Amino acid sequence: MPFSNGFQIPNVNLILIAAAIIIAVLVVIFVLYRIVYKVYVNRVLAQGRHSGKSHSPMITPGALLVATGIVAGIAVSLTVICMINILYAVDEQSWEYILQTYREQFVMEQKFDRTQIASVYSFEVGKTHADTQTVDLTLTLQTNLTLGKNDKLTFRIGDSKTQLKEDESGNYVGTVQASAFKASPSGILTLESDGEKISQILANSPLLYESTVEYDAVNGDEWRSFYPYAECYVSTYDYDGEDGQKRLSRLVTVCAHAAVDMPERTFDELKLMIEQDGTRIREIDLMTDKTVKFEQQDNSYTYELNEPYKDCELKYYLFAKDTNDNHYEMYFWMDQKPGGDNEWDDSDFYCRITDKKGNLYQHMNLY
Repeated sequence: MPFSNGFQIPNVNLILIAAAIIIAVLVVIFVLYRIVYKVYVNRVLAQGRHSGKSHSPMITPGALLVATGIVAGIAVSLTVICMINILYAVDEQSWEYILQTYREQFVMEQKFDRTQIASVYSFEVGKTHADTQTVDLTLTLQTNLTLGKNDKLTFRIGDSKTQLKEDESGNYVGTVQASAFKASPSGILTLESDGEKISQILANSPLLYESTVEYDAVNGDEWRSFYPYAECYVSTYDYDGEDGQKRLSRLVTVCAHAAVDMPERTFDELKLMIEQDGTRIREIDLMTDKTVKFEQQDNSYTYELNEPYKDCELKYYLFAKDTNDNHYEMYFWMDQKPGGDNEWDDSDFYCRITDKKGNLYQHMNLY
């Protein structure tokens, strides 16, 4: 191996720069020598061959060029050989680093597998239960362990527990009830063998390498099975008024829905709030305001906002109360400021549910 890990590999760019400098110096030397040789020849010719003065012979420029070419060729050959060796060493060290990384990762995975009960697992969402506000969550897992006849696999989330049974495919399957408000459920898998217990936390996130964990889980919308909810739509258009001034007009439609599994739970109070650049400009009671158009077919309320035109950011959100005296705040950002910085993420659209005393019960993203 030309360069071992104990030596610092020279910089290829520095070698190229040094080679360029040497070539430039050789060219300058050759040009200067040719000038000196020309002066020497002219002086000899002017004095005559038999002037009585002795003249030391000089190498001709052609001979010097040949000698310089030989030296330069040797230098270039050595440089090329050196660069090849360097590239070879770099490439070999890169492969050695990659192989070392794979070896370390393999060792980590082996250690990980030896400490885990489930090698691969996934969750699947089932039906919801209105009385407990939970959803069925079925766990399917594979294990590298060979279980004995009396060994027992159990999985628990909160107070819900199940014993996993082996199916025809060799997977172990069990179902628990998880809160409908948990978007990323996690629980405890336990193996009981010969009086000893080994546990592993199963979560909806990768523990080591992503390829072995699936992300199916409660998606966060199951809360709508037990609580009413609303959707907001905004139609945007502008026009010129009778006075020639441009007007800003918005049709805001709110559709109210009863709880999916509890249709008797609906909104009995619904207010639309509109903010313009952070200042509230409207507060409309959708159920009592006579300017609001109600459509019984889809239980929708439509309000028309008409304002002098202004480049602004409009926010729309709802305050509501249901028949069980729970209170809601639902935030929608539906209208952007032209040419402005309108960046947001999903956390900007959310629903807060509080009880009649104002205690926060749940906080869910709407999207």
